Amino acid sequence: ASSAQTLAVKQPGANTLYYIFCTPPEAGAPPSAPHDGFSYSIVDMSLNGGLGDVVAASKNTSVYQIATEKVIGVRHDNGTDVWIISHEWQTNNFYVQLLSSTGLSAPVISSVGSVITGGVMYDLITGDTNKHNSAGQMKASPDGSMLALAMKYFHEVLLYQFDNTTGSITNEIRVMIDTSHIVVSAIYTAHSPVMGVEFSLNSKKLYASTYGALASAVPAPKISSKLIQFDLCTYDS
Repeated sequence: ASSAQTLAVKQPGANTLYYIFCTPPEAGAPPSAPHDGFSYSIVDMSLNGGLGDVVAASKNTSVYQIATEKVIGVRHDNGTDVWIISHEWQTNNFYVQLLSSTGLSAPVISSVGSVITGGVMYDLITGDTNKHNSAGQMKASPDGSMLALAMKYFHEVLLYQFDNTTGSITNEIRVMIDTSHIVVSAIYTAHSPVMGVEFSLNSKKLYASTYGALASAVPAPKISSKLIQFDLCTYDS
């Protein structure tokens, strides 16, 4: 399962070319799985008799290792080009690339805010502390001025200012989600992970969603899902 593992974007100025960006589920979890990074392939819809096919030389082109699930496309201020934004695992590095009529630019790294790492899934018995904070959506506000990242088991949303002219990312705010409804005992922990985020159409509200999750095979109370609204009229902590 993945919150946002694939992004397809049509290349500006090209009638038949599409870039398909891929990230690994939970940074390649479980630990035995290989670490897959952020990569892309180009699909040309003029190939295969008009049915489309991957351009062989572009297949699974690696951008970097190791990536979270978080990836999004944001329209450039010029209204044509698209910023491709992803986040590295176990760092605070955003990778920002511009997709334009000339192709995909080399990544520019913005190192800002929290390191994305860790995330206890459920289990107090096995001590599972794998890569679950890799999961969770990343979204941009409709006006292109903000980014929001859902942090699954940190029970928070990371909010940033984004410049859709230059591609720079700055000014992290950590928005904590109420965890008073999380149940902890000696044999189980029942969580309510933060997975979904979205902005209102006027970019003045932020929404975060949690889902009910049970900590272990031991019977435990069911945790209800929630939808939480935040006012963004003033960008401060």
